[in-house]
Amino acid sequence: MSARCPLLTRVCYFSQAGALIGALAAYPLGWFAGRKIGMITAAVITLLGAGLMCGANGSRGDGLIFGGRALAGAGVGVASSLSPLYLAEIAPPQIRGQLIGLYEIGWQIGGLVGFWINYGMQQRVAPGHSQWLIPMAVQLIPAGMYAILLLTIKESPRWLIMRGDLGRDEEERKRAGSPHCWRGEEGEQ
Repeated sequence: MSARCPLLTRVCYFSQAGALIGALAAYPLGWFAGRKIGMITAAVITLLGAGLMCGANGSRGDGLIFGGRALAGAGVGVASSLSPLYLAEIAPPQIRGQLIGLYEIGWQIGGLVGFWINYGMQQRVAPGHSQWLIPMAVQLIPAGMYAILLLTIKESPRWLIMRGDLGRDEEERKRAGSPHCWRGEEGEQ
């Protein structure tokens, strides 16, 4: 084993610990702030974590990488809990399972892309700062796209109903009663 193994183990540990904390924090965040705000918070936390990792270098020590991994992990933990919940709350029952399945396929494709990026960097880029910086910086792309696209969605009608806020917005009230929310084509629950 190389001398780097303990460092790599800690880097992975901080990511997983952050994801656990994020997953545990997702429920109260989604309950009190809403699904949309919770997912936007997850995207911002992930962006901050990836940004911290990109700012790391030899003179700053490993703290930025550990902190960035923990933050990015927390963002992923929140997103991986709230995103399928949001999908399940807005999807018609006929395709709800398919949408959640597509969501999971997306996560797995992302992991596959991440593997190949890391493999390509290991094979094609000389060991050094840019070999690990580029994969860390690539995390900014999906997290940024996620954050921007989240600004275009509506809050979950189910969450609005639970909070008693659905009646304030006529458009939300119409959407909650439409076949595109929880009801089938015939209007059944």
